[in-house]
Amino acid sequence: MQYKKAGNKIQVLAYRGYDKEKKRAVINMLGSISGYTFSPSVAHGNTITEAEYEEINSYIETIRQ
Repeated sequence: MQYKKAGNKIQVLAYRGYDKEKKRAVINMLGSISGYTFSPSVAHGNTITEAEYEEINSYIETIRQ
C-alpha cells in the first residue's frame, strides 16, 4: 500500500501485479482519505480485501496520533 498526499486528501494506491506487455507495474488508486475517513473509489471499491481495510484503518490511526 502506498499513500500519496494530493491537496487536502491522501490517495491510497495499491500494487496489483506486473503487466508483461507494457513492462511496468500495475498500480490502482483504491480511494482517498479525507478528514480521517476512507472513501473507496467507484471503480476499485469492490476489490479491496479485509486486510487492506485493516491496513488503511491503522494508517488513519497513526495520522490521528
